[in-house]
Amino acid sequence: MYDRRQLQEAYGEWLDTFEWHLFTTLTFRKTPSSRTSINHFRRFARHLERLAPGGIGYFVGSETGGDYGREHLHALIRVAPDPNSDCIHSHGERVHSLIHPSWKWWFNAYGRALILPFERDKGATHYVTKYVTKTLADWDIGGNLADYVRKPETNRTST
Repeated sequence: MYDRRQLQEAYGEWLDTFEWHLFTTLTFRKTPSSRTSINHFRRFARHLERLAPGGIGYFVGSETGGDYGREHLHALIRVAPDPNSDCIHSHGERVHSLIHPSWKWWFNAYGRALILPFERDKGATHYVTKYVTKTLADWDIGGNLADYVRKPETNRTST
């Protein structure tokens, strides 16, 4: 049997195997149940998919509490490259261009949003899992994340 800390570590390590582009914290003006909040996130994900022709993948967890005691969500989002573009350098710019329209969409529909570029060294994968394992909160994974798993780095020496 795993304790909560071991479970959080295992989830965090698993989420580290994916290539993420955005980290989000999403709050609500009117507090929904955790299951309803996940459904609202799915609606948000569909909005993102309309903006990102290559599709997205995500991991989202709900949390009740924090500074204002309200239901809110933490999510990691992967934005796939545009299949219609042959310029790989534009992908980062395209991901960045999603931030403002996505923030505006969430704000108009539900409440406050913090949408930031994902920085691997900041520990967001473990932060998101802290709330999933803390109170056995609701979580969801979506999109075609199987295509986005990072290849493990190996330290092979040629002989």
